[in-house]
Amino acid sequence: MATYKEYQEAIRLLELPQSFSMNKLKRVYKNKVKKVHPDISKDENIDLNKIKVAYEILFEYMKKYEMSFDRKSFQFDIKNFFEDKFVNDWEV
Repeated sequence: MATYKEYQEAIRLLELPQSFSMNKLKRVYKNKVKKVHPDISKDENIDLNKIKVAYEILFEYMKKYEMSFDRKSFQFDIKNFFEDKFVNDWEV
């Protein structure tokens, strides 16, 4: 289990906001790896392993997060659902 400081460092390293979804985490990680991969980038200062560890720390935390789907705590915004589901998938 990571510490709060490690979580914050992982968020900073991946350049994520303080509030993000699992999809956003995956998308940001994928784009970051593409950008700093040794075959593409000549920047020696960026460590791909640090990015991978940051992703794993946040992914493991989110995987264990318990969600509630009872009617009282459930909030569904149809506009954001379609925007996240379809519009973001069409971005190139």
